[in-house]
Amino acid sequence: MKARESIQKIWKDPVWSKVISVGIVAFTTFVYTLVSSLLNNISIGQSFKSLFDIKIRLSYIIGIWILYYLGVKLIATRHRDKYDERKRKALQEFNRMEDNALGMIFTWKVHFDEDTPFISDLTAFCTNHEGAPIRFMNEKCPVIGCKNNLEEDRFDLSRVKNYIESQLIERWNRMKMSEN
Repeated sequence: MKARESIQKIWKDPVWSKVISVGIVAFTTFVYTLVSSLLNNISIGQSFKSLFDIKIRLSYIIGIWILYYLGVKLIATRHRDKYDERKRKALQEFNRMEDNALGMIFTWKVHFDEDTPFISDLTAFCTNHEGAPIRFMNEKCPVIGCKNNLEEDRFDLSRVKNYIESQLIERWNRMKMSEN
């Protein structure tokens, strides 16, 4: 693994990558002239000189350049899409909030509309009881006598949703800014 890391480090170096690429082109040229000289029964020098006599149509060069450009764009787009998908999945892990002072847990699912995150399936649970948290019904705890059951302490689900989505958008914007 260390050799691979060394090669990658050298390849990413702006000078050595050019040296290596020139070496690859020179080696390919040498192999071509050697094979050409053996097949055509001519000297290596004559075979090398014949390289300059090769005529390539301009349409082939333009076609190769276009294919190269499209390939680079395709690879860059794929890489960006995978990177965006990883960021989106990381943001989707922000799907739970607990408020110990109120004795409540909120859970939700994160989705994206184009590039804007939003939540759905916001659910509140009461943790003021023994055992598993109890799901709220009609925006209050179903257990009579619980402080989260009182009419005057009923919370507004749309405000909670707005607060969570604000937090979500803030996290998303920080994630996007950190890539720059």
